[in-house]
Amino acid sequence: MKQDKFTPWFSGNKKPVRVGMYQAKNFMGVIAVGFCWSYWDGKKWGLQCDTKRQAFYYRHASSCFQSKMWRGLTHE
Repeated sequence: MKQDKFTPWFSGNKKPVRVGMYQAKNFMGVIAVGFCWSYWDGKKWGLQCDTKRQAFYYRHASSCFQSKMWRGLTHE
């Protein structure tokens, strides 16, 4: 299986330029406790999910967290 390669992390204030799948940090308070996958549709984030497949499936359901730290894949 091919290992994913990622861009650097971006703050929640900066939104992605491209529509697609992104990895985001999960926070508990101010502490990052793990990672999730979320789909950016160009205007809003979809639900936070454990896998890319789930995130794509739930891409039309808006996440409660619209200001998340994220990074993208360096390939499609």
